[in-house]
Amino acid sequence: MSFDRSDWADVLAARGKDRARAERPNLELLGQAEVRMSALTGDRHWDTYLSYIQSAIETTKLQRTQFETSLMDPDLMDSPEILRLKTHINRCSERIIAWESALSLPVDIIREGSKARGILERLEEKDPN
Repeated sequence: MSFDRSDWADVLAARGKDRARAERPNLELLGQAEVRMSALTGDRHWDTYLSYIQSAIETTKLQRTQFETSLMDPDLMDSPEILRLKTHINRCSERIIAWESALSLPVDIIREGSKARGILERLEEKDPN
């Protein structure tokens, strides 16, 4: 069997699709690790912390998806393995909730801290002692 131009074009197109599929997870991780703008504080230290938390969230979501995929395997019949996968899925879900709470902490601390300073300033104005 010999190749003609159309066959070669098909081979190149298939290779391009394979490369795009292989790079997609990396691109998705890069896009997902971007911290939501509403969570950014403007302080480089807090923003670095937020990027680490966002990365942990995305890693945990990926792990949970892998466990869910394993759980959906029609050949899975082992009860202890099913329970193990369900436990891992629940742990990942709870970890995601905790990470998302940690993601909102810096903004809350900064916002509430400025409110507290304002209240203290007003109290000092009323009672200068």
